[in-house]
Amino acid sequence: AFYGNPNGGSVASVTEAVVTNFVGGSNCVFNLGEPAAKAGSGDVTLTWSSVEGGTYQVSATSDFQTWTTNIVPSVIATGMVLTATDAGTARTNAMRFYRVKRTALASSAN
Repeated sequence: AFYGNPNGGSVASVTEAVVTNFVGGSNCVFNLGEPAAKAGSGDVTLTWSSVEGGTYQVSATSDFQTWTTNIVPSVIATGMVLTATDAGTARTNAMRFYRVKRTALASSAN
């Protein structure tokens, strides 16, 4: 929709630079979902977007000073979404913060 009074000449062509963006593979946007805690077991499940063939490390802390790495074994993605579970942690920790880091990328994902 246009509002106003157009003025100007006619245009036969418009030159514009075109950039192709690919938002998959190693360029995909990283999204971390909200952690889900199970009341009975105390398991906390993390879900995030991943690159197929990427290896991820999950760390946790309760004070932002000391981080425990590999709270779950290194996780290798086989699809676009990945989950990892920190077993029983909600029963023993009043609060816990998580960090997910991609540590490696399969050569086919580049």
